[in-house]
Amino acid sequence: MEEDGSKTLSAIKLILAAILIVLYLIVLFLSLKPNISNEYRLYYIDKTSKRWPGQDGYDCTIGQTITFDDQSSDLKKIDRGRRDASGEGCLIEPDLTVIYLDSIPQGDYVVTMEFAPSEIDELIDVSVTGCSFSEQFVPDSRGDSVVEIPISLNRNASPEDNLITIRISSGSHDLIMLKEVTVNAA
Repeated sequence: MEEDGSKTLSAIKLILAAILIVLYLIVLFLSLKPNISNEYRLYYIDKTSKRWPGQDGYDCTIGQTITFDDQSSDLKKIDRGRRDASGEGCLIEPDLTVIYLDSIPQGDYVVTMEFAPSEIDELIDVSVTGCSFSEQFVPDSRGDSVVEIPISLNRNASPEDNLITIRISSGSHDLIMLKEVTVNAA
């Protein structure tokens, strides 16, 4: 009789060990592709974001204008290169600026960026993910400069693919003023 009891106990131990192994494998599998927000991934895991924007901090609504004046809560979308904001817009460093826009469904869009008049006479390069080229322009000193870049988000539906990254660069170290960004359907 004692042998039957020890066999049953051994079988229970073996079943418990198998269950634990399966649970550990599930946890390991889930850690390879965690279900987290882009804000969390960029700041804590990839460490590409320099500022924590808060949950849903990069969210963007199609057709809604994102303003970057001193009253705007959208300033957190400018991850790097942001300086002082005023009633007109936000001063940015053109060689450092990165802007993140998230929660954009698949499709074709036009990213429109408006810059305030500037005395910079150097070429400014604006590149956007989902776009095969970058737009280059020289800011207008007499009026606002508007840059429109067509993009296509026709990739698989993973969360990383719904993130638009805008990079603004220039040979100049002079600050330029970004007024607003809009993402519209093409």
